[in-house]
Amino acid sequence: MKKGSAEAKRWGAKMKRLRNSTTKYKPKKTMAKKRYVKKSKKRTGKKSFSIMGISGSKAISAMAYGGFREKTSAMIAPYTRMIPLGSISDEVGMLALSVAAKKYFFKKAGLGRDIIKQGQTIELARIGEALMNGEVKIPFLNSSVTTPTTSTAGNIF
Repeated sequence: MKKGSAEAKRWGAKMKRLRNSTTKYKPKKTMAKKRYVKKSKKRTGKKSFSIMGISGSKAISAMAYGGFREKTSAMIAPYTRMIPLGSISDEVGMLALSVAAKKYFFKKAGLGRDIIKQGQTIELARIGEALMNGEVKIPFLNSSVTTPTTSTAGNIF
């Protein structure tokens, strides 16, 4: 604002009027702005129980899978007979069924998904056991197959 301008004259007149007025204005009290701190909530979950160190939900899921495995296996038996893997064709069929069920039907977390997940673990364990016992003829996994020993004197390969 320039000295002597119309704006300066208006401001001066206003200040003169305020100085000469009989009404005394009290200065307005200003308070500091309140600041709110967002409290972080601690996540609380339901207490889980355990059976001999195994979480209860996993134990219940494995028991439920064991309960309906036999009926499901009987239902898919006509199809698993076509799999050329001998004694583990049933396990492979049940594993394929559980993978498909987990992917297409039980997408969200829940008891059904837990049961299917435990089923996959059980079937993979049964397949691994069959492979190590020699029920499937894979030479490097069959522990009963012996490899001929050769003398390594002079040749390390």
